[in-house]
Amino acid sequence: MILLLDVGNQRIKWGVLHDGRLIQTGASPHSNGNLRTLVSSEWGDIPKPSRVVVSNVIGGGFSNEFDDLLSTAWGINAEYVVSSHSAFGITSAYHEPARLGVDRWAALIAARHDFKGALYLVDCGTALTLDLLATNGQHLGGLIIPGFSMMQSVLLERTAGIGGEQDSLPDDSQAVLPGNTRDAVYAGGLYASIAVIDRVVDDLSRTLGTEISGVITGGDAALICPLLKKKFAHEPNLVLKGLAIIAGSGS
Repeated sequence: MILLLDVGNQRIKWGVLHDGRLIQTGASPHSNGNLRTLVSSEWGDIPKPSRVVVSNVIGGGFSNEFDDLLSTAWGINAEYVVSSHSAFGITSAYHEPARLGVDRWAALIAARHDFKGALYLVDCGTALTLDLLATNGQHLGGLIIPGFSMMQSVLLERTAGIGGEQDSLPDDSQAVLPGNTRDAVYAGGLYASIAVIDRVVDDLSRTLGTEISGVITGGDAALICPLLKKKFAHEPNLVLKGLAIIAGSGS
């Protein structure tokens, strides 16, 4: 039994790997002080894991607190995945491979395992990332922009006169040009996310002159995926699947 954790800026996603299969998954908002609750309430009923394998993008503060809790609860230490130059059929485009986000690295590993040929990998999380993977597993680089939810938050927090309106979903999520500020912020962020994905895919398709598959993951993927011009395969647990592959190798 191996516990897998995808620790993002806003959520902690987790899965239980047993005999090579993800048999249980879940997610919890990430906030100060909720780790102890997560260990006791979410994982209180699962058997003691033999290992805990973690993708952590928020730094050492989480690691220190989590290690203390693991030691107290189960007497084990977490294993933190680090991006590398080459592994599991993927070769990183980064000159400093360890600086590639470990969530992107794990997602690339899972995508190569499940899909053959060249592919776009889009992650619609706190940040929206788009990576390109060649047929031979060479990572060809990627881009990062603020995610859909972050675009809205930045406008609401840093622009005078519109804060406090974004308290629910828009009245008409299909409106192209909404008639109130709340819906305009929502629609603007959504259109920006869709537009950058569509434009990059169009530009790269013309440049490369070949058909490329698309895979999409992340918290906002279910909202964005149906609105894209290109058909993407939606894989909600892609990072966890990548961690499962890494954990299964024993390294």
